This record gives sequence, structure tokens and C-alpha cells, in this order.
Amino acid sequence: MPRLRTYPPTTDFTQKIHLADLRRWGYLQPGNYAFTLTFYNPYTGAENAKIACELSVYEAAGWLRLCYSAYGIPYNYVIELEAVASNLGRGAYFLFKCPLSGRRAKTLYSCCGSPYFAHRVALGVKYETQYVAGPFGAVVPFYKRSISLQKAFKKPYRKEWYAGKLTRWYLAALRTLDRNEESAPGLLAAIRSRVTAN
Repeated sequence: MPRLRTYPPTTDFTQKIHLADLRRWGYLQPGNYAFTLTFYNPYTGAENAKIACELSVYEAAGWLRLCYSAYGIPYNYVIELEAVASNLGRGAYFLFKCPLSGRRAKTLYSCCGSPYFAHRVALGVKYETQYVAGPFGAVVPFYKRSISLQKAFKKPYRKEWYAGKLTRWYLAALRTLDRNEESAPGLLAAIRSRVTAN
């Protein structure tokens, strides 16, 4: 029988609602929208959950209504959107207002047995890199860049060449590979010295 996990929860494999996704889908323009968010298991790719959403956006405010069922209990609540003035002096951008703590956030998480989407501090969750100390902390971005490149190369529509030139995507991937190769010897030396010191 497997043991229960003893490490603290992180934001990496939680269900998330990003404002960047809403912006990319064109939902942060003034108006009313209805859509469904679908969450998938990161390991198997199987569908985990579906959430019915209603979004109303105005010039300086808005709200997002979430309707779903968790642990056999139906939930229907509203998350406020606040418009915050840009530090560039022109325009504004939206932030979620956490329904539990009232904090502003660009991303809301649902994890740790909480049925609500809330700010990570309200749920007591940290980023994975906050738990990694010393030279091992530098390995995490290296690893994440490698994983993202592997996923990108597996996509069937990615092309390395177009009209006799390297594509922008492929040039960026080559730069990332170069950055990983440059940082690898230093990372390995730092880890080796840390291990031999203990």
C-alpha cells in the first residue's frame, strides 16, 4: 500500500483559473460571456472537472460566477474582478479579488481539499521553487525549460523551417537549448560540491 505524501502542497499540479487565459480567449472585453472550463489530469490527460462560468466585464469592474459540484456538494459563487491602473500610466488591467481572503491575484487555485478557488496564500500553498534551497533551486527552472521544449517538439504542427528560413519558434527553442547547455556544467558542479560537503 502506498504511503501518504508528507511534502507540503504546491501550486504546480492544482486546478487554476488564470486571467491570462480569459484575456487570450477574448473574454476581458466589456460584455457578458458564458463558457465552460475543463481541467485535465497532468499525468494521464483524462478529464478531471468541468466548471460552468458566467463572466460580466465592465469598464472598471466585473465578476466571474463559477457553478460546479465538489465532493457531492453544489457550489455557486461570484469572484469579483477589479480594474487596477497600469504602472505605465495608460490603461488598466483586471485582477481577481479572492473570495476567501480579499487579496488581489492574477491566478486563483483550488487545492488542499478546499472546494473554492482562492489566492494561494489563503490556501496555504507555495510555489515549488520556494521549497527548493541552495544550488538545487537552480535545477528547477532548468528542468521546466527541458520539459516545455519536449512538449513543444512533440506538437505535430510545429515547423522548423518555413519559406527557406528558420521559424521564430524554432530559433527560440534553439536559444533555450543553448541556455540549458551553458548552465548545466555549473549546476552539476554546484550539486556535486554540495553532496560531497555533506
